[in-house]
Amino acid sequence: MHEPFVTVTYEQARTILRAKALEQAASGYAIQSAVISKATAHRLGESADEATYLTERAKAVLQAVGQSDAASKTPIRAPSIRSTAGLLFLAAFILGALTDKLASPEPFINLLSFPFWGVIAWNVLIYGVLLLGAVGLISPDRFPVRGTVSALLAGKLTRLLHRTSLDAALRAEMAQLLVPVYENQAAYLMHLAALAFALGLIAEIAFRGISTAFVVGWESTWFAQNPEAVKTFIDWTYGLIPFGGDLPDASTLEAMQSDRLVFRMHPVNAAPWLIRMMVLLTVFVIIPRLFLALISFSAARFCRNRLRLTVSDPYFVSVLTEGKESAHLGPLVIIADKAFKGSDKATLDKLSLLWGNPKPIVNELDYDAPPFVVPDIFRDGENPFVLILSDALKTPEEELAGALFSAVNNPETEEKPFLCAVLLDTRRLRERFDVYPGRLTERIDTWTRFAASFGLTVFVYEGDAVTLVRNMRQWASTRSPVVDRKTPR
Repeated sequence: MHEPFVTVTYEQARTILRAKALEQAASGYAIQSAVISKATAHRLGESADEATYLTERAKAVLQAVGQSDAASKTPIRAPSIRSTAGLLFLAAFILGALTDKLASPEPFINLLSFPFWGVIAWNVLIYGVLLLGAVGLISPDRFPVRGTVSALLAGKLTRLLHRTSLDAALRAEMAQLLVPVYENQAAYLMHLAALAFALGLIAEIAFRGISTAFVVGWESTWFAQNPEAVKTFIDWTYGLIPFGGDLPDASTLEAMQSDRLVFRMHPVNAAPWLIRMMVLLTVFVIIPRLFLALISFSAARFCRNRLRLTVSDPYFVSVLTEGKESAHLGPLVIIADKAFKGSDKATLDKLSLLWGNPKPIVNELDYDAPPFVVPDIFRDGENPFVLILSDALKTPEEELAGALFSAVNNPETEEKPFLCAVLLDTRRLRERFDVYPGRLTERIDTWTRFAASFGLTVFVYEGDAVTLVRNMRQWASTRSPVVDRKTPR
């Protein structure tokens, strides 16, 4: 069963994982992180996909802790292998040139040369293995060389030396996430090395032919007495090249054995054979490897912009769940009396922060001066939760509170529906009637019935802002914006 994941770019992954590492390293960020999750979900709304939400939330986290530029300093750099590819190409080219030189120190071209045919046979074998891997018959884990190069690119040894640091944790996650990129880059390097090796062979053959008079023939222990088999092999290999002249017949080929060449009065011209060898290397090694290198390079770039970030661990489950719960809830808009001052402002700020507002959105009205003109509480793309702050110490009156409730919760005043409720502040009421709990209950019931007559739910605030916001969010999450909010009175 596949784990859930989101597709992100390299830059998005770096930002998201940087924020994750910071949040998990310090518990002091826990409350702030919850607020940021809600604020981001409110701002983006339900239309945002998970990758966008995680990225924007991570940016907000980094900005909140003063590390908005930290993502650009991540110890895992964007995977670039230009210098590695250049050095590897040069080394493979030199090795290919030296291989021909060491295998044939004398000016004799062996048509059955093991280094030459070994290179071609090895590449053909690799093509077969890659084909079996492409159709799923061989697991990519069976490619040890590619795996080793991929591990070196990922820098696993460096991570093992620094497991306890914040940057090391980030490096580890980034390296794990970039495994598909590293695997394709490793394949690219391997194809590039094989291509360079073949080019080295060709270059050595070509340049030695300028200053060396090669003699061409063949030698073999197993086929010394069977020139017909050698003839068949040459016909099916060198004979594939449509130019270079006619191939030798059986008698001529028998006379081309290395121990008989010294007796030939007219040695065979080696130039056509050298050309055939270079063409065979080009056809069987250079062209296929160049094609495969381009595919691997393109695949690495493709994977770099489409990384699969697994979101099954508790951190992402919590963040995404919180985001989904908050996505359909817009910002908290509070309508308050201008007479509310001092500690009440601090209360509104705290409620807004816990709800997830980047900053409080408070519309102040004079509750004692109807008719009420309610400001435009809608913003583009947002669906606010409107909270009418009321003082439980006052008795609800039709001319004041009723007029306010009608003005705010009137479906004809706005084009779009929204959620609306009453926040009943009981702190002053409790200070005056604390010794009369029956009066407290009676006043709360009066406000509740009065608000219900206008289709409004009442939330009672007694000083516990955290519990209040949790209850309001649970209530709002189970409801859609109500269009018909008028209740028969």
